[in-house]
Amino acid sequence: MTPKSANSDLFTRLSQTCNAVIKGDKTNEKGSKQFMLGNTNLLVGFDFSPDSPFNAIMRVPYTHDINRVAGTVSINLPEFNPEDGIRYPEKATHFRLKMGVAVLDFAADDFTFTSIVSAEKALHSDLIAADTLTVNIPANTATPVFIALAMEFLVLDDDELIPIRSSKFNPMKITAVDFPE
Repeated sequence: MTPKSANSDLFTRLSQTCNAVIKGDKTNEKGSKQFMLGNTNLLVGFDFSPDSPFNAIMRVPYTHDINRVAGTVSINLPEFNPEDGIRYPEKATHFRLKMGVAVLDFAADDFTFTSIVSAEKALHSDLIAADTLTVNIPANTATPVFIALAMEFLVLDDDELIPIRSSKFNPMKITAVDFPE
C-alpha cells in the first residue's frame, strides 16, 4: 500500500518516529523501553511522502470507526465537490482511495493486515457521493489497530485508467492508532 513514489528517506523518518514513540515509555528504564508503552499517538498523521502531505492533497474531512466486537474498521467520507476538496495533478481525471489496517500483536510477534480500494471517482464532476471504506479485522481483538489512508490519481487514456506516478501527488498517512480500553 506504500505509494510507489515514496521518497528515499521513508525508512529513516519512520524509524525516527518509532524511536520517539519508544522514548515515550515512562514505565521502563532506558534499554528496556517498549513501543507499546510509548506514545503511539506520535504516529498519527505520519505522512509517507513528505512531498505530498495527505492533508494538503485531500482537504475533505473524514472520520474513522473501529468496532472491535464486530471486527470492522471504516473510513467515512461525506459528499464533497472535488474542485474544492482535492488538489490534484493537472492531467488527472480520476482518483481512488486506499485504506490499510494493521492489527499488531507485539507479544505474540503476529499481525493481521487487510486493505480495500475504493471505486474510481471522476474528478471533474459536481459532487462526489458520500462513501465508506470498510475492512474486517479479527473480532474482539485486544491488540492495537493502525489505520492508513492513501490516495492515487489516474488519467483516462483510450478508455483505460492509468495511475499517475508522482511524488507530489501520491499521499499516504497514518490516520489513527487505536488501543483497546
